[in-house]
Amino acid sequence: MDRIKALQRRGCLRPLDVQLAGLADRIVDGAESPLLLAVALASRAVEDGHACIDLADCAGRRWRDLGGAEIADEAPLPTWELWREHLQGAAARRVVGGGEDRETLLVLDGSRLYLRRYWRYERIVEERIRALAAPRAGYSQYGQQRGEPVAGVDDPGSVRPPRGRLQDDDAPLANCRPRTERYFETLLFKYFPDDPRHPEAVAQQRQAARNAVSRGLAILSGGPGTGKTYALARIVAMLAELHQRNGGALAVRIAAPTGKASQRVVESLQGALASLRGAGIPEALLDAIPQEASTIHRLLGTRYDSPYFRHDRGNPLAADLVVVDEASMVDLPLMAKLLDALKPECRLLLVGDGNQLASVEPGRVYGDICRAAAADGPLAGCLTTLTESRRFPAESPIGRVSAAIHADAASAWDVLLAEGGAGAALEVHPSGEALAETGDFADWVEANLRSYLEATEPAAALTLAGRFRILCALRGGPYGVEAMNVRVERTLARCGLNPAGRFYDHRLILVTVNTPALGLFNGDVGVVLAERDAAGARTGKLLGWFTGRDGAPRSVPVNLLPEHETAFAMTVHKSQGSEFPHLALVLPEEGESPVLTRELLYTGLTRVKIEDGVG
Repeated sequence: MDRIKALQRRGCLRPLDVQLAGLADRIVDGAESPLLLAVALASRAVEDGHACIDLADCAGRRWRDLGGAEIADEAPLPTWELWREHLQGAAARRVVGGGEDRETLLVLDGSRLYLRRYWRYERIVEERIRALAAPRAGYSQYGQQRGEPVAGVDDPGSVRPPRGRLQDDDAPLANCRPRTERYFETLLFKYFPDDPRHPEAVAQQRQAARNAVSRGLAILSGGPGTGKTYALARIVAMLAELHQRNGGALAVRIAAPTGKASQRVVESLQGALASLRGAGIPEALLDAIPQEASTIHRLLGTRYDSPYFRHDRGNPLAADLVVVDEASMVDLPLMAKLLDALKPECRLLLVGDGNQLASVEPGRVYGDICRAAAADGPLAGCLTTLTESRRFPAESPIGRVSAAIHADAASAWDVLLAEGGAGAALEVHPSGEALAETGDFADWVEANLRSYLEATEPAAALTLAGRFRILCALRGGPYGVEAMNVRVERTLARCGLNPAGRFYDHRLILVTVNTPALGLFNGDVGVVLAERDAAGARTGKLLGWFTGRDGAPRSVPVNLLPEHETAFAMTVHKSQGSEFPHLALVLPEEGESPVLTRELLYTGLTRVKIEDGVG
């Protein structure tokens, strides 16, 4: 254990990692260093967002090669051959086993070492995703009886499949043979009509709809403004029509990882619904599109003080279609529990951006699924990537930076600096030293705080709080989240508020733990406001205000608030699922931090909400 404890003293391992290694040491009396080190690294991998540690990949390397600090006189990690010898030895069998050994703490799968529960989560995801991805009965199960009208179209003969795609005779829908793919294709062109200005975007959206019908799993990936919500609403309405013709109503549930993300998807769907009404789609079909979304935790049914949910394999969700928005934010344990709660016949539509940061929790599930679906294999044919962004056109500043990020993370840095000050929506501060030497940043903060600080009504304060944010790559350090929030609080004092103590008027807060009893979940953002009497005078009482499920503000006494943190500044990771009209991106110098990745730059940049053509 000496090397393990030395690594803990140097900040390379957490106390939890050392405790797990110590437990293995007690189980295997006299366990040797390679075994204990492997156990500690498997535990540490979870903290780093990985489901396992690949021992062959890190064999013979030093800590600095794994993204850690440089350690003087550090011995390299064991070779894979030495690790395998110790992990497969007789003494280790009480600690490390295969998948069938249910009693061991860890599982060795090839060269990958897992904590057992994460191995089990990964198996659940793999098995359920493969089952969902298998082709369903196909388009032929969605039939049209001869002479039946198409909902929303007065003259069925006026709706024709495009010439050359299906049949040369281009017969009207009323003459289509029953239960043929032609009916589906005609329906497809009704929900996704031709647009000569954006032919490629329409073709991609139609392909997404084909995937959603022909398989139980459909994956829709695309950046901001690529039409994911537009496609989602029309896919759901089209599936509702197909389901209706099979004799029933389509039960749809929409969820997202955080409360903010679920609120945003509902707001986006409202606009998409208006478009469908304008296209003449009957209300009976549009009723299938939910008017509300929930967090995944709420969808599954949280239990007080329990990691288990009410809905699981034994009590599945009553849904024919489950839609998960911002799917890149879903971690491995939550994805496994969601998949386990789906009926075998339920369809799953995952919507997200494959280029965004993965969840900070273990498992890069959405990205891994997208990569698997883009290659030959059982998931091939499930993925559609939307590539044309109307929010950030290729010629816009943000469009140019995004293209540079995808092409080359190194050159993206130069483009980011050149374009970062080009629009009112985005400020980029790449140098902590430069930030300290100028008053520009403080002026930006004060300008964006002014209206928010003047708001005394909860609804107005919550709305204005969502119009600005400072995003940081790091939590600690002089220009991480913690320091930047202190800087903002100094500005609050300059504006006449007193940000002293744990709670103060107009403090912006971010909930960091799920608290079902209060209806608050990790990622929910709220404001602390002083209570006022009928005359508008402060009563001395402070309340935390959050946006409720119905969109109206609701209060929580500050002494009952769950774990939370100040949120004028937040990490780029925490900002996923949100967008802000005014955004400051504070980054370390290029090369200073391993967290400054292509995904982080892209995710931070695309949190900008463009207004009045800025961007």
